[in-house]
Amino acid sequence: MFSRHTFCLVLCLFIHAGTVTRVTSSAHAASPPATPWLTDPTDAILNAAKEHRDALIWFSREEDSAVGTSESQSTAYARCRLMYPQRSFERPDEAQWFIAWADRFAVQAIPSVVMIDPEGRPYAQIAGTPNDASLTAAQQARADRDAAVIAANASSGLDRARHLDAALRAVGPYAMREYRVWADEVVALDANNDAGLRAIYAPRLAEKTMDEVIQGDVYLLIDAGAYDQARARLAQLQTTLPGLSAEQRQTLTAFRAQLLITEGKPEEARRLLRQALDLAPQSEAAQTIRGSLGDMP
Repeated sequence: MFSRHTFCLVLCLFIHAGTVTRVTSSAHAASPPATPWLTDPTDAILNAAKEHRDALIWFSREEDSAVGTSESQSTAYARCRLMYPQRSFERPDEAQWFIAWADRFAVQAIPSVVMIDPEGRPYAQIAGTPNDASLTAAQQARADRDAAVIAANASSGLDRARHLDAALRAVGPYAMREYRVWADEVVALDANNDAGLRAIYAPRLAEKTMDEVIQGDVYLLIDAGAYDQARARLAQLQTTLPGLSAEQRQTLTAFRAQLLITEGKPEEARRLLRQALDLAPQSEAAQTIRGSLGDMP
């Protein structure tokens, strides 16, 4: 079963099928790179670690051909290009391999470039085809991350929390995926929300844990037809996971109700849907819940 992110990525690939994104810089687009691009991200990441330089993973469609970055800029990295096949239905293994790597690095659009440091930690994602300006911006994000970490290591208490927050903001979409330990520490350091950081990171950490449990446990139980166990796992998550917002508790309660509907237990489902609605009556999901209640016999 695809995750929500994987489904969105596949949709993006189909929406843009046949659309070629090209950089038309006369200085760089006319000639191919002198150094070949690797085709396996694992090789690029290993080479980056061995040579102590960053890796550049370019996620593209097969028809995307132009690179807008100079050789002096792009060859500073261990470079890899992954291409989504133009006729993916004829090459499903290649398409699935591409999607697996894109999911690993939370790629949101095609083409995109993911930048990875020698320790294997992604720190920037650039929408579009690589070019000198975007790679320079990515390096600035890395520099901002590293400077914030140095400052954090020289600080304590709320000052350390603020510097770790700056480091997390520098890495953008990778904050919760790759740097979760920093977010955990921010929440612990700002236990009373004096700096306003606990209120930011506690729900995001809860969302990450929710997704992991639902993807790793709940869907497997549902696929096995173990609906009672799936509902119990959701209920356990709802009562034990710290930092849940009202909207997140609403989501878990409504999920349990949906399983009851699937099991043919409408009265129990109706009760849970009403509970879910009461948790956050003004949320975006509330209208959908009201609609579900109205559609029930």
